[in-house]
Amino acid sequence: MKTRGIWIIGLLVLTISAMGFVAKGSGIKTRALCGVVPGYWEKLSGPEAVSSTPCDGETKVAVDARLVVNFKSPNGPLDAGTIKPANIVLVRTRDQQTVEMQAEIGNSGTTLVVKPLAPLAGKTQYTLVLTAGITDQFGKALRQCEISFTTAGQADPSLRFAKIALPTAEKVGFTCCVMSPLPGDRTLYAASDDGRIFKFPVLADGTLGAAKVIDALVKHEGASRVLTGFCFDPASTVDHPILWASHGWGGFQDVPDFSGKISRISGRDLENVQDVVIHLPRSVKDHMNNQPAIGPDGSLYWCQPSNSAYGDADAIWGMREEHLLTATVLRLDLKKWMPGNVIDAKTTDAGGSYDPYAPGAPLTIYAYGVRLGYDLVWHSNGQLYVPVNGSSADGNSPGRAGVPALKDIPLDENDWLFRITPGKYYGHPNPAYKKFVVNGGNPTEGYDYAEMPLYPVGTKPDVDWERPGYVFGRHVSANGAIEYKDVAFGGKLDKTMMVCRYNFGSDIIVLHLDTEGNVNADDCTIPGLGGLRNPLDLTEDMQTGNLYVSEYGSRCLTLLRANPRDKQPSH
Repeated sequence: MKTRGIWIIGLLVLTISAMGFVAKGSGIKTRALCGVVPGYWEKLSGPEAVSSTPCDGETKVAVDARLVVNFKSPNGPLDAGTIKPANIVLVRTRDQQTVEMQAEIGNSGTTLVVKPLAPLAGKTQYTLVLTAGITDQFGKALRQCEISFTTAGQADPSLRFAKIALPTAEKVGFTCCVMSPLPGDRTLYAASDDGRIFKFPVLADGTLGAAKVIDALVKHEGASRVLTGFCFDPASTVDHPILWASHGWGGFQDVPDFSGKISRISGRDLENVQDVVIHLPRSVKDHMNNQPAIGPDGSLYWCQPSNSAYGDADAIWGMREEHLLTATVLRLDLKKWMPGNVIDAKTTDAGGSYDPYAPGAPLTIYAYGVRLGYDLVWHSNGQLYVPVNGSSADGNSPGRAGVPALKDIPLDENDWLFRITPGKYYGHPNPAYKKFVVNGGNPTEGYDYAEMPLYPVGTKPDVDWERPGYVFGRHVSANGAIEYKDVAFGGKLDKTMMVCRYNFGSDIIVLHLDTEGNVNADDCTIPGLGGLRNPLDLTEDMQTGNLYVSEYGSRCLTLLRANPRDKQPSH
């Protein structure tokens, strides 16, 4: 029976070929084979990168290494004519500066070998970008891919931290940790994903005593809340602390929209809770109003993340549309807020009445298109920095005003660090405020900074778009961030930024800034800052330089003791 079936298929193919239908991959012969031979259609797909040396995410790569990428190419060899600089780009990840290199095909046309023309810099992340301009011999395009790696290099032996367990801060999902800024107050405050606040006394050796647990927010709400973070009001005293808290619905699946709040929590024991902003947007999952910070103008700032992957409703995010306040940095002018009043932030596009553009509005949009910023840092240089999580694949972006809509986008975005300028746009589309271009668009045929290659060539970025100040790479999940005030290492780390890399790296990366506030170097080699389990947030004890980090994957706080070779009390 099997032989007879094969004979029938063969006869069918011969008959169709004799009729002249022999077009490559598009005629009746192709359709017939697709119907009777399982898997035939897969043989007509374009090439796909299946492995590489170094592999994506590899560290300690030799600075003189050559890069080898192996392909699955069902139609045979790659087209040598498409192996050209416009389609193959090697960049320094942090600023996308291109690296001169040569590329050639090997292994019968299914291997690509890339050779930098000069040794790469040590302790530096690079990304090899292979665009859809690469095709096989029949013109089938490669699915664009990126391969990132970090080169080897010697760590500065004078910089090191020691990881110290904190038995009094375990078995809790800590979302935020803040060292008290109040003079004489040696207390570490921490927030949890069920709405509680923990006050830990800091002991002489940096470890933490038993916490005082405050559940005033939970009692106020009558249910658990995800308390993403808080900051101290400048009017706080040791006897009367005042916290500005950002929180939302107590869950991460099928969450109701407009369930976010900003509350003022005050009193000797933080027993007083007052809602200040209600009905902030919320995605169906974990995108919600995040950690707040007081700016140099005395206003309260926080990131209000997106409701979607790429700006338009999609199934992964429950088909929830963007609203006027989503994917923004928001600013609450505390001078315009009257104590005792509650600001209902549901905007007119969502059936509410709030208008952030109205004269005298206390809550306004400070910046647009900021997809998911968990934390923000007002640096001592006067600039606002926001680490932002990019989207994973399969989302949709809106189309209008000459910008085509994109469906089921097969690409992962990078994570970015933005320097925020008021009124500017940072790449996440939102029809509610008439922004439609993803990141930098696709202005030229070659590789463009922060491009969306699925757009037609010539698609320009939005007129208000500002380029990222730093590129973390894909799947990093850059979250908690601080400006480090160096009291432990002779100033070597002073005014650097430290950022938690929740996924890729699972560490704390150090970003060095130049005099203009640009990132000019990064370092993920400092002993003690790596090997963490999903670090989410961090804070510094400015008396010692010690760090406290929330290892959300381990549900604990951890002490990273600065300069442990100095004599310190042991625990």
